[in-house]
Amino acid sequence: MRFVMLLTTGLLAVGLVAGCGHNDAGSDEKTSVYLDLLHKSDIHFDSDADAIAAGKKACEQLKSGSDAIEVSKGLNVGDDAGSGAFVVGAAIGSFCPDQSSKILPD
Repeated sequence: MRFVMLLTTGLLAVGLVAGCGHNDAGSDEKTSVYLDLLHKSDIHFDSDADAIAAGKKACEQLKSGSDAIEVSKGLNVGDDAGSGAFVVGAAIGSFCPDQSSKILPD
């Protein structure tokens, strides 16, 4: 249940922040929101490029039929398994909203 809550939190956070008109000059808005959420949630990658790649890879895995919890557990994000769930939720909100049914009931 904790994974589902973290997945949903990441997804909803992207929607809320993007809906507030957040935008960094020169950056794609959803990518900026995704990175801001990870930074503010104290989720670290070696670089922003690595964080973006992890989010996009998560989306690819979801589109290939993988389960969101399985994908989140496969991410190498710190010591807390919940961080992976948050990353997947944020990635869905930013990069593959068509996959939101993987964590939200119809």
